[in-house]
Amino acid sequence: HIAGHWVEPDGLLIDTHGAAVVDQVWLLLAEAYRRVGPLPTCLERDFDFPPLAVLGAEVAQIAGLQA
Repeated sequence: HIAGHWVEPDGLLIDTHGAAVVDQVWLLLAEAYRRVGPLPTCLERDFDFPPLAVLGAEVAQIAGLQA
């Protein structure tokens, strides 16, 4: 899956599924696809839902990386 996260004051990253996916995560996903191919990927957002157009743009970004 791919999801947003929260950064604790000490730098610890918590996978919250409640924030937008950040650039570093998109880069990591692109590298994973480069190494193993375009695997099925779930965009997880469990709360703090943005407008549907924003979610659609994130899903489109996944599809673009898979192409």
